[in-house]
Amino acid sequence: MAQRPCQVRSYVLPHSEASLADRREQLAKQVLCPKAFVGFSGDVRNGLLALPDGETWVRASGSSIILGRLSQTESSSIQFLSGHSDRVTCMALSKSGKLLASGQVTSANRPARIVIWDLLSGVELCHMELHQGMVQDMDFCNDDSKLASIGGPDDKRLALWDVASGKVLSTAAAASAALNTVRFLPGSGEGLATAGVNKLTLWELDASRHLVAHPIQTGSLRRSFTALCIDESNNCMYCSTASGDLIVVDLQRKLMAGSSPNGKSLGHSINSLTLNPEGDLILGTADGSVHVMRSPSHSGPQSSDSYRLLASKKLCSGSVTTIIPKLSSTGAGMHVCGCQSGSIHLVGFDAQARKLSAETLSTAHAGPIHGIAFPEGYAKVFATCGSGGVRVWETGTCRQLLQLQLAGTECTSITFSKDGALIITGWSDGRIRGFGPQTGAEKFIIHGAHNGPVAALACTHDSARIISGGGADGNLRVWNVSSQALVASMVEHQAGINCISLRDGPGVVRPECVSAGADGSCIVWDMATCRRRTTLLANTCFKAVVHHPDGSQIITVGTDRQISYWDAFSGQAIRIIQGSHEKLNWLAIDARGKQLVTADHALRVWNYDEGTCCAVGSGHGDAITALEIAPDRSCMISVDAAGAIMLWSLP
Repeated sequence: MAQRPCQVRSYVLPHSEASLADRREQLAKQVLCPKAFVGFSGDVRNGLLALPDGETWVRASGSSIILGRLSQTESSSIQFLSGHSDRVTCMALSKSGKLLASGQVTSANRPARIVIWDLLSGVELCHMELHQGMVQDMDFCNDDSKLASIGGPDDKRLALWDVASGKVLSTAAAASAALNTVRFLPGSGEGLATAGVNKLTLWELDASRHLVAHPIQTGSLRRSFTALCIDESNNCMYCSTASGDLIVVDLQRKLMAGSSPNGKSLGHSINSLTLNPEGDLILGTADGSVHVMRSPSHSGPQSSDSYRLLASKKLCSGSVTTIIPKLSSTGAGMHVCGCQSGSIHLVGFDAQARKLSAETLSTAHAGPIHGIAFPEGYAKVFATCGSGGVRVWETGTCRQLLQLQLAGTECTSITFSKDGALIITGWSDGRIRGFGPQTGAEKFIIHGAHNGPVAALACTHDSARIISGGGADGNLRVWNVSSQALVASMVEHQAGINCISLRDGPGVVRPECVSAGADGSCIVWDMATCRRRTTLLANTCFKAVVHHPDGSQIITVGTDRQISYWDAFSGQAIRIIQGSHEKLNWLAIDARGKQLVTADHALRVWNYDEGTCCAVGSGHGDAITALEIAPDRSCMISVDAAGAIMLWSLP
């Protein structure tokens, strides 16, 4: 098969027009820095890395890379590296700890970007483009002078880069099957090993600067190899597999020397692998377990009988994707493990007792967060919903207090009852569920609330009724909380409902709610009669809607990138502001009606009366899906499609 032409693109200090526009905007306005950050993309290869100081950690979240401690409360200790246009897929830390390489995914048949960062200054040194679709894995050589990278399933190429210039030194079509991982051989500046589907290969750079392949003989063995680990003596290479066994390779003879543990499988794919200084192999499997296996002497591979499983421990429900060998700052025998579920654990191994212990360092949503809510008039806790169910957090520390998760369904909307006695949630299975905010006990369930996900919720001021909006059927329905009976069904939207804003309670003469639809309409409903009062129409998909606190105006945002002020009585647009260069996903207004906050990939704070932007906050690695201002205006919380949570000060 003819090899596709090699097209290499290398740039130094590049910036897109959009990023330049964002930077100019930030220079002209107050720049907001997050006070706290929660988030970790656990499915990224080497998505969690430790710098040599043992206290600074590098983690991926969407298209952003975050430097800081795992538990964040000080904004000065958080640094964001933003140089990718799409989700980060892999990272590699140089042996000196001074450089970081990050690769991303992109659309099919388009080059995926690799960025090299100077971690001391946080500056992007250069970026390169060669691999099509995505960058699968990368590794630095011992002296940081070279970087090896492999492409994803649509690319299957191996590339060797010069770090100083960002130029490619050599490329090779690595295999007909997909490659999964690449590693430099210890002590060698140009020797490489790659592993993929049914193939293990050693590579060397010859005198003419071509990568020459030396296949490793595995006989009739057929495996999908997932990770590589090479001992410092260059005698043994350990290769984990998707079938749950570990293949041992004699690097001197380029032959398979055995398998472990004792020729048996662990029963789940081994997705992460490392070798600690004591000679213990630490393995992470797809069922969320970590295992310790005693390897033979580094002098050379032994028979498979020399390998024995010493200890195992279940950490989480998702795959263990990253294992960092023990660090001096974490204590003797302690390792840090990152999981696909978004959690990070400190794992200790007692060699004498052959026992593993684990402590959870941080937790996060593993995927998109769909909603956020504060209890009425209470700012010390907030709740989020999305991938991984419902989580309740302490506002000041962003410490998780409660987690509610249901198998086979995802939480798509959330609110609190006004008396604070219930967390009311909507789910992808069309049900509405109520939980106790302290115990997490299920209080009620409404079956078949909507034909599809429940995309929006609101609760009346007396906590007696729930208003729900369907994300697929476009129906707005009113439910009795105590009996879970249907009170009314309003069927006028021609597409799904994205947001509900309710105005009722003491002093409100005409209680009403507004439903924002994907059909280009916002309908104002009279809550006394459950009939349409007026309709707001625009050439957009409305994403969010709020009432001004005095009830005189309604504010909307949507895919037209505009912030629209509407007269609440006539339904006429009275002011339209260009809010962004991309679609706006959410908005919130403070209790005084003085400040409005909108969100796309960044959040912007607006002076409501003047209609001017006064502050910008960036750092999210994916689109912001929801944000809320704390009832006491002490902070604002934003969440995104990568599962990250950020806490900001209100300017």
